[in-house]
Parts: sequence; C-alpha cells; structure tokens
Amino acid sequence: MLRQLLAIKQRYQRANFAVHVKVDQIASAYVRQFNGALRYDRCRAHPLVPMIEPDGKVYLCIDHGGDADFVIGNIYDDSIDRIWTSERRRQVAERIDLLRKCPAGCFLDDSNLLLHRLAKPDPDLHHQLV
Repeated sequence: MLRQLLAIKQRYQRANFAVHVKVDQIASAYVRQFNGALRYDRCRAHPLVPMIEPDGKVYLCIDHGGDADFVIGNIYDDSIDRIWTSERRRQVAERIDLLRKCPAGCFLDDSNLLLHRLAKPDPDLHHQLV
C-alpha cells in the first residue's frame, strides 16, 4: 500500500502542486485500527484543522468528515465564531474517543503528541527538548 501511495505522489507532484504522504502515520495505522490513546491522553489538536464541507457543515476534525456525530454547526446558518464557541462544539470535543473512534495515525497525530508533551512534560526529559 505504501508503494502505491508513493507512486501516486510521484505521478502527481509538480513544482506548483505538492503531494504529501505521511508514511510514518500510515505505517502505524497499518498495525492497529484505532488510535488507542497510546501516546497522548486526549485530542488537543482538533482546533487546528476543522473541516467545512461544501454544504456548509462544520466538522470538529478532518478525520471525522461525514460522521454526523462530529458536526458542530453549519456556516450557512451561523458564523464560524458562534459555531466555534458553541455548546455543541464543547460537547463534541468532550466526546472524542481516542480508544474507539479516532483512527490510528490520524491527521493530527503528530500535533497531538507535541501538544501532549507541552501540556504534560516528562520530568525525565530536558525542558527544551520537545
């Protein structure tokens, strides 16, 4: 599968069009289906990449586009500011289930690991080495 993705990358990549393949994340997803909260305790990165579909639905996370449980509003009905500060967004964020809902190697996996290390530093590591 990785060879196929890298071949697709090579076929479509141009000087003005970048194709990114997250090999490490895909490899980790290959061995386990769900995130499992193995490297961090909660999703801190979901505010970085919400997803807005053409019909206006706003999803909390790009990995859950199409899942009605993750719709937090619609930009045709409300402003993004109201959606982002809504009770619905807070409730959906609290229900994020790393163990059973979030895919292994998700789009925000690396960001979550970094944010976890900043929020809960390992006392055995030097504070400047994140």
